[in-house]
Amino acid sequence: MRPPILLAAVVAGTVILSATVGSSAVDVMPQRTWRALVAASLGARKVVVDEDPTLADEARCRAAHASHAVLATFDRAPRLPGMAQDPDRVYAIARIAVRNCATGAVLPLRVITIESDPGTHQWERSVRAALGRALLTPSPAPRP
Repeated sequence: MRPPILLAAVVAGTVILSATVGSSAVDVMPQRTWRALVAASLGARKVVVDEDPTLADEARCRAAHASHAVLATFDRAPRLPGMAQDPDRVYAIARIAVRNCATGAVLPLRVITIESDPGTHQWERSVRAALGRALLTPSPAPRP
């Protein structure tokens, strides 16, 4: 069985990716690391990095020859009173939006909570696991 990926395996083509880290999280998640982790989870044949911090529109999709566009944001989650949170971990919220470039359809926004490894505040393992659990299926092309 194939490992779960952010987009279904039908996305064997090009994906245009905009991955941003919020100002509250830049001290715990480097932009380059977040982009690499999201890109690795896509399972796409090719990932085109888009520096624009918005979900690519149809014009940017066409320019990149992309089948799908992904906007992935990473922000630090606030510590909330009454919530059980380990003081040795850092908590984050990822938001993932996906556009089918062929149809223009945008999937509902996915919100994913992520916690760092205890003590080390490393993210790689927990981000890969969280993105793997957040399997998103792109909207199919309309039938004629």
